[in-house]
Amino acid sequence: HRGVVPGQLGRMLEEVWQRPHVVPDPPYPGLSPYPAQAEGLLFGRDDDIARLGRELELEPAVVLQGVRGVGKTSLAVAGLAPYLALRGVDGKDDWVAVRIVPGESPDRALAEALGAISPDLEDADAAALAAFCEASPVGLALIIDPLGEVLDAPPSARVRIEALIA
Repeated sequence: HRGVVPGQLGRMLEEVWQRPHVVPDPPYPGLSPYPAQAEGLLFGRDDDIARLGRELELEPAVVLQGVRGVGKTSLAVAGLAPYLALRGVDGKDDWVAVRIVPGESPDRALAEALGAISPDLEDADAAALAAFCEASPVGLALIIDPLGEVLDAPPSARVRIEALIA
């Protein structure tokens, strides 16, 4: 699975062959987080990825805390989600990072992020989301970033996301 479209593997291999050492140019996106496609480019973060990944094998959530720009989002999106996939955590064939940027309306951001996975999830409550995840061969790593925006939003705009977090 991992983004390979049937019949396109040869084209993808040629594209990778053309890139020197599979490193993008420039190799660091500045303060922008690495996307999921940057799996393997988090140099020096292997121990962090393995430790947090082992925690996620046993616990349903971890909180990454640190100052802006240290790589928390990149660690989660390009490190932890691929780690979970490679380990086959929860018997899943793959894991997808679902990034939720709360903004002023965390519930709307949650609906949009989940709706991009499946229209059935757009208005799903925690129980329906859990049932979807249980039945799906692909795990969902929900990344709420920045988490502080949930608390900054008006209470009426964060009811659903707070129920999910609880």
